[in-house]
Amino acid sequence: MIIPVKLVREVEVSTFSHATEDEDKVEKAIKNLLPEENRDLWLTRKTLKGYHGDPITIVTGKIRTKKGATGVLRRVVQELSSLDQQRLLDELEERLDDGGNLYIRLDKQNAYLSKVRLLKTDPVKMKFKLRLPHGKDRLEYVRDIVNAIIKEEHEA
Repeated sequence: MIIPVKLVREVEVSTFSHATEDEDKVEKAIKNLLPEENRDLWLTRKTLKGYHGDPITIVTGKIRTKKGATGVLRRVVQELSSLDQQRLLDELEERLDDGGNLYIRLDKQNAYLSKVRLLKTDPVKMKFKLRLPHGKDRLEYVRDIVNAIIKEEHEA
């Protein structure tokens, strides 16, 4: 299967920067998950108060070009370990909503070290807004795409 260059309409990236974390390092973790051509992503910071009054900053960014957003999905899937790739495929139904959005949560600490690993707690969250063809089963289509991205990585 050929992966459509405009598969992803947009990707939203976000994470929390806790009072004990260096916000610049948190931003670096996010940017390390992106392909080289997307690392100039403009990130916004919004500071809130935590439950105990401690400052928590939400760091967010969006890539709105279809080619750029699709490149992020390709990089994330290809950089996952084979175990995480299989886990992504196994959990695909839970990660895909009715609107065609794919949700992936990645380990912030590993991202800072330029490693891509799935994680549920204190993650870097990615929401991929997919362009799904009409009349096709969304889950089956996305599964085929993810498998094609994995296969593409092994052939390179």
